[in-house]
Amino acid sequence: LDMVFDYMGIRLDAKKAEGQKITLNLDFPDIKEHHAVYLENSVLNHWPDYADKNADATVTLDRATLNDILSEKTNLEQGIAAGKVRVDGNQAKFANLVSYLTNLNGSFWFNIVTPNLPAGGQPIGRALQ
Repeated sequence: LDMVFDYMGIRLDAKKAEGQKITLNLDFPDIKEHHAVYLENSVLNHWPDYADKNADATVTLDRATLNDILSEKTNLEQGIAAGKVRVDGNQAKFANLVSYLTNLNGSFWFNIVTPNLPAGGQPIGRALQ
């Protein structure tokens, strides 16, 4: 899960998260892990094997459900309605955290090599035509 939380930190839109402070405990009964997640100063940090007694909420879900929420296959409300997510405390804090994550799929694929076109913009040779 460390890499999942690192990925969440990469996806965090610092401007959206500006001024926000969120503390969550995430419990994963399927893999018997729990983590504390902190958002402050537009930075997301997490501590494995730790539960913060002053957390805004404790979210209980399976690892697969977290993956589905992060990949936008489902959302928090659908997970709760299906009984796959339980939130004890301020449910809005987890929803807010997820809303601060940007979708990187639009910028994931890019040209590694681009043709260097001569003046006039026309490719040279048949291979580029």
